[in-house]
Amino acid sequence: MLDGYEPPDVPSVAGLAGLITGCCKPYQKRLTETDVRKNQSRLLFCKNHVREFMMPLLKEDENVGNGIPVVVYDGRGKEYRMKFKRWGSAMYVLTSSDWPKFCSEYKLEKDVDIVTVWMFRHRVTEKLCFVISCRWSPPAATNNCPRQRVA
Repeated sequence: MLDGYEPPDVPSVAGLAGLITGCCKPYQKRLTETDVRKNQSRLLFCKNHVREFMMPLLKEDENVGNGIPVVVYDGRGKEYRMKFKRWGSAMYVLTSSDWPKFCSEYKLEKDVDIVTVWMFRHRVTEKLCFVISCRWSPPAATNNCPRQRVA
């Protein structure tokens, strides 16, 4: 749990009501410089969380080493095309030219923005999907004017 926020077990997203099945435990991360760097085009996950909570949702024919095409939804239900992939032997990422677009749309910044990520199966298509929501949470309170994030 980061900054005292405990996310719900299943995300609430417009347009996905009743379509989320097999949802994994949410993953939270304060964004780093490399997560928001435009030329990186990826969001890095903690390998332990992926192995314990995300990998069990994969089907036999899905190979994270080769990359799995996924749809990523923001909190409003907007879709982004990405790939869930293992880099090397121990790094897991969501990668795509859509990731920098996501970061830009929400003006995400290193060290202050936190993402919550859920991986799930789409009830109709049975495809692997993700939801990413964002919130602003400075490492230490430096002012009394918090900005809002709706993602």
